[in-house]
Amino acid sequence: MVEEQLQLMLGEMNHRVKNSMAMVHSIVSQTLRQAETLDQARMSIQSRIGIMAQAHDRLVKATWTETAITEVVEAALGPHRMSADRFRVAGPDLALGSKQALALTMALHELATNAMKYGALSAETGHVQIRWDRDDEAEPVGFRLSWQEHGGPTVTPPRRQGFGSRMIEQALAGYFDGIAELDYDPGGLRFELTSPLTGLTQQD
Repeated sequence: MVEEQLQLMLGEMNHRVKNSMAMVHSIVSQTLRQAETLDQARMSIQSRIGIMAQAHDRLVKATWTETAITEVVEAALGPHRMSADRFRVAGPDLALGSKQALALTMALHELATNAMKYGALSAETGHVQIRWDRDDEAEPVGFRLSWQEHGGPTVTPPRRQGFGSRMIEQALAGYFDGIAELDYDPGGLRFELTSPLTGLTQQD
């Protein structure tokens, strides 16, 4: 019985490590491919892997089970907070599985970094609204999370899809078994993630 439990635990650890290494590989390879200088690539890689490491720390404390979405959102936005009213966050305290928590942390970090460089947070009066909720009228019961920027410069679509947009629209959607969409509205970048509620905690 003890041997069986040990094998199960080792198998789970191996699975988690492989998932994490795949994400690190994606971060490094795509950042190097798209950065204009080595210094720029180094800073971007350090920032992204640093955020990933912080997310891992939280998941280890939670023994890689489930963690509250409120905690994930606040931790991801923490490094980007300049004043109390720059992020306006609202939503129920739903549970996220380990891989969803890690993916959402990375996606919010990318959105916030972009907002500070080019979007609402680059302007003194700009702010971002982040809201999420469960949709009990959907069948099956659904989940919706939105990111809406206000008060920033006019938004224009990027000339090419970078790591951040790939992470947000492709990887994040896959982890939640849902749909993730970026909308480059001239008045402010919008992002929306929709998924079944079960997508918040589903495992491989």
